[in-house]
Amino acid sequence: MILANVFVGFVPSVIDFVCPKCNGDPWHVPPSALYAIAFSVVFQTIVAYCAQAWALRYAPASLASLYATAQPIMAALVTCTFLLVGFNPSDLLHWPGRENIGAAFIIAGLLVAEYGSRQTLTKDRVELASSEEDDLSLEVESEFSQTS
Repeated sequence: MILANVFVGFVPSVIDFVCPKCNGDPWHVPPSALYAIAFSVVFQTIVAYCAQAWALRYAPASLASLYATAQPIMAALVTCTFLLVGFNPSDLLHWPGRENIGAAFIIAGLLVAEYGSRQTLTKDRVELASSEEDDLSLEVESEFSQTS
């Protein structure tokens, strides 16, 4: 990422290709973009990381990390909510388009992973119970043979 930023920042032709509205200044941030940047910093970064840290206290790490991948979906839902209530500062927010079809794949992946982890957990519990039962029966047999 650093190399890409340095490359883009110091090659004028790349700057013009990547950002034609930048007029050769890749570090210029238009005032109208500040709301979008603030939204991204607050909701998509700070709130998401705090929610993940909280989830790690109450859920298995694998489940919490799976839901971290749902962050783009939540960002799209929050954007839709803002648009539904009429909050669109400087007309910067737009309805999600077909680029969000990937959300369906993310949700499907979460469901598959969660289902798989539950299946594995159930299988491990059955095997553990079976091995504990075998250990108990061996213990009882051992005590019985010693008393005979």
